[in-house]
Amino acid sequence: MHVRAIRSALATAFIVGSSFAALPTAHAATVVNFDGLNAPNTFGATLALNHYANLTFAGTGGAANGGGVLNSGASFGVNGYSAPNFLAFNCNAHYNDGGIAKAPEKINLKGLKSGVSFTVGSNEPGAQVKATGKGSGPAEVHTLALTPTLQTVTFSSAVKTITIAPVGVTCIFVVDDLTYS
Repeated sequence: MHVRAIRSALATAFIVGSSFAALPTAHAATVVNFDGLNAPNTFGATLALNHYANLTFAGTGGAANGGGVLNSGASFGVNGYSAPNFLAFNCNAHYNDGGIAKAPEKINLKGLKSGVSFTVGSNEPGAQVKATGKGSGPAEVHTLALTPTLQTVTFSSAVKTITIAPVGVTCIFVVDDLTYS
């Protein structure tokens, strides 16, 4: 009888353990890495990004301006991005419709999102960006000195919009791996 009680206890533990393992987990993170596009390696062969992965992107000065998705052949001199594509900015570059690949860029996440982060970098000496996340509370601001190895900017509070703006004379940088849940 004692062996039977042990077997019953083990069976119960197995079933409970299995049920516990099958419980739903938190929502999986969404990663926007711009790799779902067949991107060119020059701004002249593309347009400013306006919509991607259910998000809205808006540059300043009209829909023709803002970041554009380019591939790794674009020679930005950065590393640490998820190949092959990234969202690129160069205030001296023009799109085929006359728009300019300049920031600031506002990204609308279509609702309050938590766990928001993205990577950013530049090979331009002295480059800096200011990233502002706005949600239901006060804005959260991060100012970052950029390096050729992309760095992660993480917002500690839930945000609905992100604005990425150059600081000073910064002109050339890339953004990748926007993540949220």
